[in-house]
Amino acid sequence: MKITENFGSEDKFKIGDLVWWTDLSQKERKQVGVIEKFIKKYEGGRILVFARLFCVSKSKYEEILVITLHKLTTQN
Repeated sequence: MKITENFGSEDKFKIGDLVWWTDLSQKERKQVGVIEKFIKKYEGGRILVFARLFCVSKSKYEEILVITLHKLTTQN
């Protein structure tokens, strides 16, 4: 297993990208949002990369770990 300094990377995404993720409380339902900015936080001995995004279904801003995000495509 490769150990990295960062947990997650914003390289796959850009600000304004439409993304989806699954919420642990509602596993069968995909959440959709638009990325506003990226935030790096130092927790647990490493840097975690979060995306601050606007969640469409909840109509509010959330911070989600980048590693859990997927770009929304016509195939999703």
